[in-house]
Amino acid sequence: MNMKISPIALVTTAALLLGGCMVGPDYHRVQVPVPARFKPLPGWTLATPSAEAPKGDWWTVFNDPLINQLEPSVSVSNQTVRQDYANYQAALADVETARSSLFPTLGVSSSTTRQRTAGSTGAVTNSGALEGSASWSIDLWGEVRRTVEENKATAQASEATLANATLSEQTALATAIIELRTSDANIALLQKNRSVLPGVPAGTDQSGRHRHRHALGRDHRQNPAGKRPIQPYRPWRGPRPVRACHRGPGGQKSGRPHR
Repeated sequence: MNMKISPIALVTTAALLLGGCMVGPDYHRVQVPVPARFKPLPGWTLATPSAEAPKGDWWTVFNDPLINQLEPSVSVSNQTVRQDYANYQAALADVETARSSLFPTLGVSSSTTRQRTAGSTGAVTNSGALEGSASWSIDLWGEVRRTVEENKATAQASEATLANATLSEQTALATAIIELRTSDANIALLQKNRSVLPGVPAGTDQSGRHRHRHALGRDHRQNPAGKRPIQPYRPWRGPRPVRACHRGPGGQKSGRPHR
């Protein structure tokens, strides 16, 4: 009994078999034996990184109206975040472009022509053309599918980069505002302390303030009950000039300076 195999069936079978072949092996993450818990530190567990996950409105814990007002604008107005967002959108577009190569490509083109013949009649003729094309490159060796996988991994990395950049810029903004609040509080505290000290003018230098605090503490130690009034601050005018005198044989001072 002779069996005849149709050429169409043979070609179809070969295409299906070759379609299952792909260029290169599949990627598998290297398995490293890691314990679920660490014996020396029973409270520690394995981390589950999720860099691409949104972090939420974490800045609301500070309860600062200025931080709550400015933080949402980071993802819109910050140039670094906008650049990373554009890179992420480009990576998604690359995935769709690579995936489109798995499907047939269809093309349609048309053209029209209108012309008038020379002569006494001057007849006008119209003509048109409609053309169509179709092409399909079968991904026998899996090149297109590997490209799609590569672009997906790149898009995932771009998404994580965008999330980390957004969190970094939001943290920088919150840190700057908190440092500003701290500086304002320190300035207010220094101004309050200066107003408490009596007799210290606004333009007193640093050395004068130190001497006044020293004199104030000495007066309080000598008179803790506060019976004697505190002397006002007098600026220091420098050391007094000392004149060395020469003594004569009889012990009397002479006007000659001592050399």
